[in-house]
Amino acid sequence: MSERTVIDVSQVVEQQKLGGFLVGLVVISWIITFFDGFDSQAIAFAAPYLSTQYHLDRIMMGNIFSMGLVGALIGGFGFGYLGDRIGRRPAIILATAAFGLLTLAFVFADSYASLLALRLIDGIALGGMLPLSWALNIEYVPKRYRSTVVTVIMIGYSVGIAVGGPAANWLIPQYGWQSLFAVGGALSLVAALALVLILPESARFLASKGWQPRRVADLLRRLTGKAVPADAQFVAADGFVERNAALVLGFEKGQIHFYDFRQERQRDDGRPQCLQFVIQWAAVKHFCSRGSRRVFDNEVFDLAAAELTKLIQIGHHVHVIQREHCHGDADV
Repeated sequence: MSERTVIDVSQVVEQQKLGGFLVGLVVISWIITFFDGFDSQAIAFAAPYLSTQYHLDRIMMGNIFSMGLVGALIGGFGFGYLGDRIGRRPAIILATAAFGLLTLAFVFADSYASLLALRLIDGIALGGMLPLSWALNIEYVPKRYRSTVVTVIMIGYSVGIAVGGPAANWLIPQYGWQSLFAVGGALSLVAALALVLILPESARFLASKGWQPRRVADLLRRLTGKAVPADAQFVAADGFVERNAALVLGFEKGQIHFYDFRQERQRDDGRPQCLQFVIQWAAVKHFCSRGSRRVFDNEVFDLAAAELTKLIQIGHHVHVIQREHCHGDADV
């Protein structure tokens, strides 16, 4: 009996150039990230009309905005965990469809309480999609392109926010503030349908789990344009992950400490990878939203630590990848 061919999916990915498969993946990820940005900030553009109609003061509006951040943190953890268990593709589709439906549900909001609840639940879906999208793209992109691809995807988020302003100026005076949420939610649902049709699962994820070898073979064929034996044994040999400027959040004695480990190599210890991206995204959103100072090297800013401690009370160390991300189930 002949031995089965062993194919390292990670090595195959590293040998690829930016072809049609990767470009298509980045484009669809950019689109859903665009709608994530649009839907997440629609509340800000509608705020003057909401405050007038429902007699909301600044504190009440601040509470509504804050619910979105809390929801994003919860969603990042929840969907990140889900993505590490059932796959990137179904989790991304679920998150996108969820924030589309929930954004659309703002049309029916009729009170301060309903706005608070919707903002929280919608934030869960909005916060859950981005780290999953990052993970999926990074698991298909060679190291030399990763920072560029993530930057391009995040431009979609910024453009979505920017487009929200002109869209609100055009829609709200003519059709009411509900129209902004109706358009954002409906288009997000269309994007979710497109994901069902074209979004691939991560071949690296499937190989690391030992799932569906024929599907992995088909994905690699689409990626490389070459025939791949379906009866091969697929592995993701990423036991060691090189990290560049990794940020570690350490919770010790009620304080958060920031450490910088440059060019550190660590072996997989079984922690879910998507949670790495989740913590990074939650921290970045929180620091930006609160205007906290930037964190460089080994410096610790008590204000930033205190602010983040309010949201994250975790009794163990969590790794956040700041620049070079790990991939597959090669968790750090």
